[in-house]
Parts: sequence; C-alpha cells; structure tokens
Amino acid sequence: MRKNNTKDKAEFVFDHVFWIVVVMIWYRNLLFRCLEHCSYDQSRLILWGCVILSSVVGMCISM
Repeated sequence: MRKNNTKDKAEFVFDHVFWIVVVMIWYRNLLFRCLEHCSYDQSRLILWGCVILSSVVGMCISM
C-alpha cells in the first residue's frame, strides 16, 4: 500500500489538536450535559479523557 501523506507528523498532530479544540468548544456550548451521579467537573474530565484517548489511538493507527 502506498502512502499519500502530504503532511509531516508534527503538522498532522497540530491539525488534529486544533480541530479537537474547535469541536470541543462547540460541543460543550451546545450539547454537553453532566453524567448521572457526576458533578460538572467529573463529567468534563471523563469527556476529555475519552476524547484524548480516542485521538491518540486514532493518530497512532493513522501514522
């Protein structure tokens, strides 16, 4: 399989992080709700943990 990557790793990670921040701002303002039996801060930490974990796994698979 040929690789058709036009970005280096640093640029790829920067773009990924940039879009994560943009989407998370929109998500938190429009759709975010606290999990049942969790405070706002706990729910936010769980959300960020899921986003970071899935992003790292996705970047590792893509690279």
